[in-house]
Amino acid sequence: MGSGRPTLRRYTGRRRRAGLPQPWHTPHRTSPAPGRRQRRRPLCLVYTSGSTGAPKGIVLPHATFAQLADWEREYYGIRPTGRIAQWAPFTYDAAYSDMFAAFCAGATLCVVPEDRRRDPMAVAEWLRTERITRLGTVPAFFQLVTAALETTGARLPDLEHVQLAGEAVPVRLVEAWARRPDRPRLHNLYGPTECVIATYRELLPGEVFPSSVPIGVPIPGREVLVLDHRDRPCPVGVPGEILLRSDFLAGAYHRRPEESARAYIPDPWEPGGRLYRTGDIGCYLPDGQLSFVGRTGSQVKIRGNRVELEGVEAVLESHPLVREAAATVHHVGGTQRLVGYAVAAPGVDGTQLRAHLAARLPAPAVPDTVMLLDALPRTRTNKRDRTRLPLPEAPPVAPTAPLTGVEQLVADAWQQVLGGGPVGRRTNFFEAGGDSLRAARLQLELSRVLGREIPLVDLFARPTVAEFSEGLVPAGNDRMGTGAAEPRGRRRRAAVRGRAEARSRARGPADDEGTQEQDAQTQASRGSS
Repeated sequence: MGSGRPTLRRYTGRRRRAGLPQPWHTPHRTSPAPGRRQRRRPLCLVYTSGSTGAPKGIVLPHATFAQLADWEREYYGIRPTGRIAQWAPFTYDAAYSDMFAAFCAGATLCVVPEDRRRDPMAVAEWLRTERITRLGTVPAFFQLVTAALETTGARLPDLEHVQLAGEAVPVRLVEAWARRPDRPRLHNLYGPTECVIATYRELLPGEVFPSSVPIGVPIPGREVLVLDHRDRPCPVGVPGEILLRSDFLAGAYHRRPEESARAYIPDPWEPGGRLYRTGDIGCYLPDGQLSFVGRTGSQVKIRGNRVELEGVEAVLESHPLVREAAATVHHVGGTQRLVGYAVAAPGVDGTQLRAHLAARLPAPAVPDTVMLLDALPRTRTNKRDRTRLPLPEAPPVAPTAPLTGVEQLVADAWQQVLGGGPVGRRTNFFEAGGDSLRAARLQLELSRVLGREIPLVDLFARPTVAEFSEGLVPAGNDRMGTGAAEPRGRRRRAAVRGRAEARSRARGPADDEGTQEQDAQTQASRGSS
């Protein structure tokens, strides 16, 4: 997309020593600041994935992306011949990082087609055919791309760099690429939307980690402080809250002065300066690398989206029949499962409460299921004890004819991806706790056990074991293994209907009337294209 390089003022910063000063030393500024005029010129307004129905707007200035693009061009060696993938949607700051990294180096920006973006097999093939040289994505999805490459035996000879950001990098993912002969350079990036990127760490060939993957050292123009509860610098190895100092911070939330004041605090070592509280817990390692430990309070990350558990609980307790509520994240079968809990009066069930949440929260903050309890577990101080919230049992399976042949193979794959529990012919993958990420994992597992390529769209179009199995045709009659008996457009329309029905079930009957016409228009427009 164009080879011209826009004229942007460069901002550089001297990288400070990676280790934080001892508590008796004052962490002074080490990087020059951009001009005040440049700092105030807004480029875009990006909203974080807030869970209370009112996400926070972050105004990111030109200076932030100009400095970042300059650093990325130098660090990654981006050339005019480079082909940079934009995997993130435009609602994420990572999309703008990819755009300016390409434009400011005269490279080509390649946008992943929307109908392929969540399909790991399709993305792996797209990376190969488009000869992508740099990819930025979340670790969870790159794990699926890795599995797709292992399943198909494909390689990506042109891929030079992979940026992993948005969530913690699993140790297993690093191990999977540690000794691959076709290995690109892997980079673990850390940073909230408020500054886009704060630290970086290249994961070297053959390198493995016993417990967690370090998030590295600050990039130029960013400084990282690890402070205790009294805002004193923590010694090496002692966890504390991660705070950022930079002239490239957003500086405030759009029309949210109270939240801005809590997040951006006065810098005690820099008169007139401010520090940003990330809400993350970390510590410095003896080698000067920063280690990510977790989140403060009740904030978690679900597939790269920030979710406040207390926000989910507040919306759940707003239901007139709910007396108290809780929410937590369970790790099942290598995936995260957000679950809500409620102590409610008679006359309401978990499905209705989930519909109540779906109508008021963004999709990443809607629990997979809501479980009714007689009482919430409590600590000795009578606080909600999220660590003792039970894992929901699998929904009962209606008695049906015994599973045989292909249906049994499909049901076994359903069961493995969903983390156990009974699965019958009429078990709906998405009603049983599946989501788009688990659907991609199921796609890979089915491709492996059935020995054929399974389009992701088929799982949305036929979400039960019986429907999916009936849609399969003998491998010899279909080079794709499934779906050739149906025109591609018909499969896509069926997938759209499947998604619409899933949304309708989540919203409940009261919300269906206002969306049926819109869904019909969407199906008609896609069918005619």
